[in-house]
Amino acid sequence: MSDFSEAVSSVTSAQCPEHSGVPVAGICVRCGTFGCFVCLTPESGLCFRCRHFVPALATPGVRLLASLIDLAVCWTPSLIASALLLPLFAQTEGDWAALQARVFWPPMFLVWAGQAWLVHRRGQSLGKRAVGIRLVREDGQAVALWRVILLRNMLPCVLGAMCGPLWLVDVLFVYSPERRCIHDRLAGTLVVRTR
Repeated sequence: MSDFSEAVSSVTSAQCPEHSGVPVAGICVRCGTFGCFVCLTPESGLCFRCRHFVPALATPGVRLLASLIDLAVCWTPSLIASALLLPLFAQTEGDWAALQARVFWPPMFLVWAGQAWLVHRRGQSLGKRAVGIRLVREDGQAVALWRVILLRNMLPCVLGAMCGPLWLVDVLFVYSPERRCIHDRLAGTLVVRTR
């Protein structure tokens, strides 16, 4: 008998770990444990433990530290590129603002795009990974890339440009009992501890 057929037969004959004698009906999409039709909900595909799991939310101080690390990660390549390349090109080109835009902004955009991709794939930017926190949707699932870019980053920037002190109000919402900023509420996300 092949390994595949043994695996299939073991799954089909498996019993629910919570209810003895009841066959397995599926697998939890979050933790991967087997469950019967009572344990797993068809709508969410989550087991009883995952449905009622309350994540440990990240503290405001840890979130601030992660943001500062991410800010340093985004700015450092641009500052290094500016320090190295601007003196070289300044002698040949006269338009300082155009030159600065070509040297300063591309590295920052590339790093920002990489950070957004990391948040989409792992739920963690470099700063979040360094301090042990993670971004998840309200239901605990991974965050879609469009939510990270549009709802969590761009929409608050546009609103902040229209209403000056909105960024401060956004940041202060992290002290609410839910520990969610306005951009978290817009994107339907939570920042939780991983360790």
